[in-house]
Amino acid sequence: MTNMILYKDTLSDDDLTKHRAWIAVKAQALMGRYFQLPQDDLVKRDILMGWMDALQNCRQEEIADACKLFLRQFPRTRPHEGLIYNIIVAERRRTAVKTKSFKFMPEPDRN
Repeated sequence: MTNMILYKDTLSDDDLTKHRAWIAVKAQALMGRYFQLPQDDLVKRDILMGWMDALQNCRQEEIADACKLFLRQFPRTRPHEGLIYNIIVAERRRTAVKTKSFKFMPEPDRN
């Protein structure tokens, strides 16, 4: 069994806070391209917390690339964190198979 190093564990508390804030902004920018019903601030906060929790173990480059790929492949589908995360994991697998090496593994499934 290999010891996995999660990306969030490589960041200082301050850097993790900044990383999570970056994810929240990226999520809002991505979701802002699609129709949104007016939502209570607590609901918006919960949605963004979901994005931050799901993607905090992904590097910013991975997230940005996955968002671009999502927009090209699914221009009419409203994104959510699971779709972006799945793109990142698929790209990690593709890269690992191609190079036969990997630095960061996907976060373990919590189910």
